[in-house]
Amino acid sequence: MSDSAPSLNITLVNPPSQAVACLPANYTINITEVGGVNATFDLKLLVSESPDFATYTEYVVEENANVSAYQSRLFNYSLDTSSLTEEKTYWVKAVAFNGTIPLNESSACQLLVVGGSFDFLMELVEPATGSITVHQGETATYTVRITLAPGQSGGRVYLHAQISGTPFGWDVGSVCLCQSNPQVDVDVEVPTESLAPDTYQIQITGQDYPGDHSHSVRGYLVVQPPPPEFRFTVDLTLGETTPTQGELVPCAVTVTRTSAGGEGTVRLTLNIFYDGHTYKTIQLSPVSLNDDNPSETIVYTLNTSEMLPREYTLQAVGECTINGVLVRVSSPERTMEVQPPPPPFDFRLVLNPQRVEVYSGSSVDVLVVASWVSGSPREVQLSLQGYPAEVDWSFNQTVGTPTATSNFTALLTLNIGQIEGTYQLQVVATSGTTRKTANLTLTVMLPPSNFVYQISIEPPSKTIPRGETAIFTIKVSLISGDPEEVQLEISGLPSGVDYELEPTYGTPQAGSDFVSTLSIITSEKAKPGTYNITVTAVPERAEQKTVSIELTIKETAPIPFLIIGFTAIGASVIAILVLITKFLAGKT
Repeated sequence: MSDSAPSLNITLVNPPSQAVACLPANYTINITEVGGVNATFDLKLLVSESPDFATYTEYVVEENANVSAYQSRLFNYSLDTSSLTEEKTYWVKAVAFNGTIPLNESSACQLLVVGGSFDFLMELVEPATGSITVHQGETATYTVRITLAPGQSGGRVYLHAQISGTPFGWDVGSVCLCQSNPQVDVDVEVPTESLAPDTYQIQITGQDYPGDHSHSVRGYLVVQPPPPEFRFTVDLTLGETTPTQGELVPCAVTVTRTSAGGEGTVRLTLNIFYDGHTYKTIQLSPVSLNDDNPSETIVYTLNTSEMLPREYTLQAVGECTINGVLVRVSSPERTMEVQPPPPPFDFRLVLNPQRVEVYSGSSVDVLVVASWVSGSPREVQLSLQGYPAEVDWSFNQTVGTPTATSNFTALLTLNIGQIEGTYQLQVVATSGTTRKTANLTLTVMLPPSNFVYQISIEPPSKTIPRGETAIFTIKVSLISGDPEEVQLEISGLPSGVDYELEPTYGTPQAGSDFVSTLSIITSEKAKPGTYNITVTAVPERAEQKTVSIELTIKETAPIPFLIIGFTAIGASVIAILVLITKFLAGKT
């Protein structure tokens, strides 16, 4: 392979020398790469009316075409001749381009475009009745359908229109028919400016270029006198002449036909001025006036939110083209003075009371008052936040409007579940983007206890020697009310004395007392004497009760003991046993 640019030999293989207008001319292009380089290029067919190709028309055969080194390739292309003129010779050549730069080209060959003799069919499809009625000066349009006759190859059909009884005739143009495009609809416009009111026959003739085949269709044209000249008036009515900034103002524009007849479409604008300057021009929907609709009103809603407080002048303008002349009609000027906006709506939110104390299981009412402060009154909506799950709440009304003369008052009802504690609730009132809150302190207490009981102890007093244990029985009995759990507490123990209590808590029931065993344990360090020990009953909610025990601790009685002495004399052991017995308190 070579690193040089590709070298191409381009040849038109047996190019056609003649083609029938509107039928394809088929070309075969042979390209051989002789430079030893793979070639990529855009292949085009150039058609010119002169052999020097000073001007030409490009037809793309293939973009990014490829031919391998030292290889040949054939390209086929059907040239559309519908834009070429009969009985005229054209020059055709194939050119390979790299972008816009030609790489090589074929020799140019001539192509003679001739008219083809072929047959076709014609029919008038619009109007279906074949007759059109217009006013003088208007244009009538007929639609003719031209179809390639069976078995024909095709060609170009030239059309001509003629108004019978008049010298008016004109060439309509031409159409191409072929196997790929066998049918064409053509609109033929007939002007009536030069025709007197009467009935005319319109003949539309088509023929092939040689003139071997010719066909015609006929229609009728009824020209009526021109309608009366259309005249109209425009009026403007404002729904509000002193709106507050931000208010919507309806602007009614009424267009009325004032001529005895005629019809027209009026294009409308609404112009707004201040101090001689144009503030805004607004395009409105057009209105069509005729015998069935001699007057029409359209309403435009003007938003004054972006208009500064000042005086404005408004005027509606209607435009209509009448007999080729633009006619402009204006409404009377209307004055509108935009007022400054009122202060924004504001209100105050108050609770009565702001603190409530309530027992669990009950309910409480709080008065909520929203009072107007300023601005145009607006609707206020209430809600509650921060409440515990055990609290159900409701407003007797959640929406209301406070005014300068009347407050919006609602009653908030709180139904309290089985909870206890203090909670911070928040009543929220919203109106648009305005939000007010009021804090409510809710304290929930357990209801008073109805638990009535008594506590007793057996024995009420006891005397024990130091180092021994005294046993007491504590009994808690239900007298009336709802049972509560009772916790027992011991106090007043002297130094060197401890206790055991089993159990420490329990719940007395009707017919079943709560019984606990108290063991008071004295040690050798306990000081003899008489002590009052207090047993306290601590219910869940009822009042505490106490009972006292009188405990006397006496000196400990000594126990017998042995003193054994050992004397060793030689291998003999003499044991002397001394037994000392001492009696205390009548004991041996």
